[in-house]
Amino acid sequence: MRRHTALLAGALALAVATAPQLGAQDTTQKSSPGEVMAMPNFGSLIASLNASDQALTKLRALPVVDSTTSIVLVDVEPLLASGDKAAYDQALETKTSDIAALRTGLGEFPAVVTKLESDPKALTTADVVALDVTPDGEVWVYFHRAM
Repeated sequence: MRRHTALLAGALALAVATAPQLGAQDTTQKSSPGEVMAMPNFGSLIASLNASDQALTKLRALPVVDSTTSIVLVDVEPLLASGDKAAYDQALETKTSDIAALRTGLGEFPAVVTKLESDPKALTTADVVALDVTPDGEVWVYFHRAM
């Protein structure tokens, strides 16, 4: 019994002595600017449409919206394939005035307008149907060219 206790004490002493040299492993994943950690989906589109009256407020709350801001353009068309188009159409109809205000308000944010215009599809604010700001400050701009 004493031998087991001595071995255990020795192993514990060795572990304590070498622990600072090992260091803790950082298992967190950091995102770089422009890297999308979450993926937009049909549910996030509908949520953004339903909260479209708050989109500009969320955008204005960011400390800065410029060329360093991660702005992701999200084409609605592929999202509709995995969702309920009737729910999308209903949200568009219900939020028409909020979407119009969002489109007008985007003029305050040249970085967003530039991102839209520099897209190969040559988008404009008229193509925007919703916008969301993720918890990490990424701006998702949902667009639909078929509008």
